[in-house]
Amino acid sequence: MNVSCDLTRGCSVVCLSIIIIVTAIVYHAVLGVGFWTDDYAFIDAVGRFDLPDYLRLYFDPRLQWHWYRPMQGLQWWIAFQFFGSDARGHHLVQLGLHILNACLLFDLTRVLTQRWRVALIAALIYATLAVDSLAVAWVGVADPLAGVFYLLALRFWFNYLTRPHARWYVLTILALVGALFSKEVAAPLPFVLFLMDRWLVGKSLSPRDALKRYALFGMLLVIYGTLEWNVLTRGLFTQHLGYGIGTHIIDAFVHHLATLAFPWGLPVPLNWIWLGIVIVVLGVTIWRYERRLAFLVAVTLLALAPILPFQFNMASAPRYLYLPFMGSAVMIALSVERARVWLARPRATMWLGTLFGTMLIVWHGTTIAEQMLQWEGTVRQTRLQFRPIFQAHPTFPNDTLLYFLNPPMQSPYISGLMYLRYGREVKVHGVDLAGRANLRDHNAAFVYYYDEMQRWHEFPVARTISARVTLDLPARFGEQIALEGIELTRDEIRRGEAFVVIAYWHALARIEKDYTVFAHLVDTRGEIIASTDTLLLQNDLPTSRWRANDVVPHGIIIHIEPNVPLGEYRLLIGLYELATMQRLPLDSTALDHITIAPIRIVER
Repeated sequence: MNVSCDLTRGCSVVCLSIIIIVTAIVYHAVLGVGFWTDDYAFIDAVGRFDLPDYLRLYFDPRLQWHWYRPMQGLQWWIAFQFFGSDARGHHLVQLGLHILNACLLFDLTRVLTQRWRVALIAALIYATLAVDSLAVAWVGVADPLAGVFYLLALRFWFNYLTRPHARWYVLTILALVGALFSKEVAAPLPFVLFLMDRWLVGKSLSPRDALKRYALFGMLLVIYGTLEWNVLTRGLFTQHLGYGIGTHIIDAFVHHLATLAFPWGLPVPLNWIWLGIVIVVLGVTIWRYERRLAFLVAVTLLALAPILPFQFNMASAPRYLYLPFMGSAVMIALSVERARVWLARPRATMWLGTLFGTMLIVWHGTTIAEQMLQWEGTVRQTRLQFRPIFQAHPTFPNDTLLYFLNPPMQSPYISGLMYLRYGREVKVHGVDLAGRANLRDHNAAFVYYYDEMQRWHEFPVARTISARVTLDLPARFGEQIALEGIELTRDEIRRGEAFVVIAYWHALARIEKDYTVFAHLVDTRGEIIASTDTLLLQNDLPTSRWRANDVVPHGIIIHIEPNVPLGEYRLLIGLYELATMQRLPLDSTALDHITIAPIRIVER
């Protein structure tokens, strides 16, 4: 018994060493990739907030506008304590999580199948798949973190089912909480644990014992579901990106099944033909030979379920399959082992399989290295968009606000990028964020506009202005929308230049029509000397798609021609429906605009 145990332990150590070394070699290029989009938002939060505020930012569900993932916030905070803003350190943590997942998958598969060869093949396939490499290369992706807790929960639960002890139950609960609070793909995990109990271990339970065993799971699901629902109902994905039930689920489901059936990719229609063959073979195998295989299929499908409500253009991204690929890898490994047994030439098939597997891993490593090179170029290009700002301002004064009208990426991402460049004293805001800019509450402020030609326009904010709105705000236009406030970059403009007005619009109720903002600079006779008309949008959504009570910032840029006469002018701002050109009247007045005066045009 001791000799057998030692051999098993020694075999596991060798297998785990192979997994760690191979995965590290295949993914070595990921350490050269910098931060990208979501990464900047995470580094911005961990760099700018003190610990109490940082913890509140991630643990308070009222502050969430995407998902509820406090464990991901903890991952960034811990990594920041060790590596600061060094992207390589954060990529090292993400790669370490991926390696840990591969090792945990090996261990769980070995225990469930009692076949170390199947476990090793499954772990190596999973660890080196190129198709979902973005989940490892992108630090802002939470799937590797969720995967660690997911696999730990399965392992602890299996220990509890086979050797009941309170510590395994407690560890399962902790791992379950960690998985749920890492990413929503773990939401079906309690059902997976139940299926492990019923389909793998298969011990009968009285209703009372079953209630005692699973009551806490149910309570956790209710608490988690309540938290997640409160975020989702007002969040970005459900409100603006179409996360919900619809026919698109079928397209995403079939697409992902084809990818899971053959992760290396097949051209259409071979992928559909292969998927059909796999479904038939699995069905026959489960029915006639190995019904426990149904557990593996169920685990894969349950892990897939939270992905499907995304719109197809998002749901089809293979990085979302990071967890479902675990089940796929184990099923492929079982197929390889079954083929080896059928061929009845163990030594020959072992060497042939080793050679083929080595070639496959080398191919994966080469593919991932090429992907990382391309990804690094994309990341670099993202930073280069802001080079003109960096070149014009090697430094900024302390307490400087940079406000972006139509940023090439979301303002929280730009904030992280500026934090890396300038530190905590330079703050970022933009029209894609709620709340007032309060331009003059800062030591210095600049408004930036990124035009269609990918050129930056900078508008320094004057410290004081004398122009005022001649009507008390908020001003109500019609029954559904009001102008809450106005901010100007300056009220004294040189000929040939431009100035910016930021208007804050409030949806008093659900708006039925799409409205356009007009801004007319008029002289004392009411003649227009400069004007601009822009569709009123909230993150590319017209007013008919706004939610009631939304307050939306809107930037207006007014260009002044070089030959405009010097003097004082008035700025008129109002709304109209483009289809009919009908202006919205101001409530309780005969006017259809608000007036800002005086605006002075001066010599260059």
